Amino acid sequence: MSATEATDQYFLLPSPTFNTNSSLSSDNGYFKLIFEEGPVFSDEASTSGLGIQDFKVLLTSLNGQVEEVFPLYVVDQNNNLLDASGADTVKLDVNLDFIPTGGEIVRIFPKSSNAIFNSNGVNMDSAEFAGPFTLNDQLKPFHNSNIETGAINISYKDTIIFSFNEPIRLLNGQPLTDDSAMESFVIKDIARSDSIIISTPDSTIIIPPDSVVDYVTYFTIVNDPSPDSIWVIMTQPFGSEHTMSLIIKDNFEDFSGNRILSADTINFETIDNIAPDFVAGSAKIDSLFYISLQNNPSQNSRRYCNVQLSIDDNIFTDQSGIDEVIPEDFSIDVIKGNGFSSSANIENLTFVAPENSGNDSIIFQIKFDEVPSGKEKFYIRPFSDNAIYDLGQNSMSAESTSDTLTTYDLRFPTIDSTSLEHEGFVDLVSDTTIIIKFSEPINVESFSYRFTSSLDTLGFQFDSRLEPDSLTILLDSTIMSFDTLQLEVVFIEDTSGNVRDSLLSRRFFTKAAGDFSDPPDDRISLEDLAVFISSWNSNDFSKNLGPYIGTPPNIKISQDSLFGIDDGMAFTQMWRWSIEKYGPLYLANENDENNSLLQISNDMVSIIPMRGVKYGQLTLEYGYNINSINVIDNIQLNGNGIILNDINDAEGVAIIEFAHFGDLNLPIGFNFKAGTAEDLDVRVTYALFDDNYNLLDEKDSVVNRVFIPEEFSLKQNYPNPFNPKTAIQFSLPVDSHVELVIYDVNGKIVNEIINYNMVTGNYKVVWDGKNTGGAIVGSGIYFYRIKAGAFVASQKMIFIK
Repeated sequence: MSATEATDQYFLLPSPTFNTNSSLSSDNGYFKLIFEEGPVFSDEASTSGLGIQDFKVLLTSLNGQVEEVFPLYVVDQNNNLLDASGADTVKLDVNLDFIPTGGEIVRIFPKSSNAIFNSNGVNMDSAEFAGPFTLNDQLKPFHNSNIETGAINISYKDTIIFSFNEPIRLLNGQPLTDDSAMESFVIKDIARSDSIIISTPDSTIIIPPDSVVDYVTYFTIVNDPSPDSIWVIMTQPFGSEHTMSLIIKDNFEDFSGNRILSADTINFETIDNIAPDFVAGSAKIDSLFYISLQNNPSQNSRRYCNVQLSIDDNIFTDQSGIDEVIPEDFSIDVIKGNGFSSSANIENLTFVAPENSGNDSIIFQIKFDEVPSGKEKFYIRPFSDNAIYDLGQNSMSAESTSDTLTTYDLRFPTIDSTSLEHEGFVDLVSDTTIIIKFSEPINVESFSYRFTSSLDTLGFQFDSRLEPDSLTILLDSTIMSFDTLQLEVVFIEDTSGNVRDSLLSRRFFTKAAGDFSDPPDDRISLEDLAVFISSWNSNDFSKNLGPYIGTPPNIKISQDSLFGIDDGMAFTQMWRWSIEKYGPLYLANENDENNSLLQISNDMVSIIPMRGVKYGQLTLEYGYNINSINVIDNIQLNGNGIILNDINDAEGVAIIEFAHFGDLNLPIGFNFKAGTAEDLDVRVTYALFDDNYNLLDEKDSVVNRVFIPEEFSLKQNYPNPFNPKTAIQFSLPVDSHVELVIYDVNGKIVNEIINYNMVTGNYKVVWDGKNTGGAIVGSGIYFYRIKAGAFVASQKMIFIK
């Protein structure tokens, strides 16, 4: 066929389409569908009108999900069912099972390519659709709030927030601002448990509990620029535990003109904003518990006390309102006053059923640091401002206190003090009053005691006076020297009925006659002699020691206000007793200066005191090398003074103490006879004092008398047998070269002790039992041999391990 050959010209008929002017009614009631190339029919032959089966409707929700929804009906513009005459415009209603919010999208398609035809029999493509149509907002605005009706514990600090589901405005398109929003809220105080009292300078207004009161101290904030929430903010505290009513009016609409459904009212209860406190007058000490503790021998038990009190709210240990308070949440303040206890702790606490369910009643178990005396006061308070809370999270102030209570007396009565201290000294020559103070008033009818002397067999007497707060003992001056006085309280009961079940005792000493020390030291020394002589010279009869009876040291002085021989005898005997009991009281120290003359010869040790000496002490320690010793006769002391002496050959000690009324210039000291013709070392001390007992001179030194041997000698070692050391003594009448050697039984040299020249004299050397190598020798017999010039001698000794 020729390439120029062609058919007749054919013209295609147009297919029907949706007109872009198709629309959605404002109430979402129907879709107005306009067809191009219509009218349209349900079949190709144009014999049937359109029906709902010819359409497919797809809905895209706000979250992007696409689903098919089903048409309800299709009619012409006059709401008539479609017939065989076809239609260019139809109304299609679909089934929407929700209230559109203005964001959902609808697209309308032919059900298929064989669903819709025009009068020419041309079908509508199944991809053809009307739309998209955005559904109009029909959802009325609504709100939620952060509190609901019935809410409790609401504070004025709690901002009430109304959150709307969409942006809103006032009715009739009026803008919503912070100020205009406030006009849509009303807050009222509608009920409370007590009356409101309003005081003014001119009057007092009482508002009953069930009267409604407007609350006007608040403001509102709108969250611009798309207002979908309103904040209601209170500026003044609510009343504590009041019922409040908040009304939100219905004058809001969304930006589509949908009005809020209705006004709303929220009733809520305000938080308890009153801090918990102790109920005045509720604190009581458990008297039965007190009675059960009285006279309990356990001091620890008597430190306890139980207190029950009430608090005007239910309290907790923290703001959670869950955990009960614990002992550590409270503190005890003790006012000691004239009592004994100064602090206390809460050991335990127990809740008991209160009369008012809104209160807490608690029993506190308290332990004091000391047994209370009935003179202390105390109260309970919170440990801190953050220790105790009520359900309203109000903290109990640390300044809040319970009633102040006075302790019960649980202390056993005792001796509080004595005018003469325990183990103090009673004077011998003046009347003595001893006042025993009790710790508290006692029952004088049942009180009993003993006051005795330990040594006075000559008749101990005293007077006494008993009063509720004290016992007074009166002693006259005729009491025994160096005695012990014992006070024993046998039975004592205080006025509260507390009875001490143990013996109370105090002990007092009487001075040793002639002991004028302050405090007394029971020794009669040179210083006491000085006081005695000074008192004698000045007629100070407080130091009178005679006449007396008894045997030193236990004598009883009958003072006669005269100094005489009986006083001197008493002092002398007491001085000798002191030396025998305690030994000498050495007064001298080492001193290089010699103001007095110290002399020593073969048979005498003496001093000639310097001028001004009135009192003095001279001692001699002479060991065992002196056979006999006596005091040098001094006519000055014999005629115008006192000289006391004691010679103790068993200890090798001799002492002189003296007092003189004039000037001494004759020797004071000792004659002795040595028991050996050897060197003699003695320790000599002296201390000399003036009239005011000021030290003038003192000396403490070892002096010696050197004996020149007349012949060579080698003495037996001592000790023998020995371990680990022994002493070897020898004498040289002339200067000599000396060899002292140790040998064993075989004649072998063990050690060489001396091998050098020595001068004339007496010597003592020590061998430590070691050989020339420094090792300890074995047990056995050894010999030591001396060679000095022509003199040779040896001795045997035994070493043992």
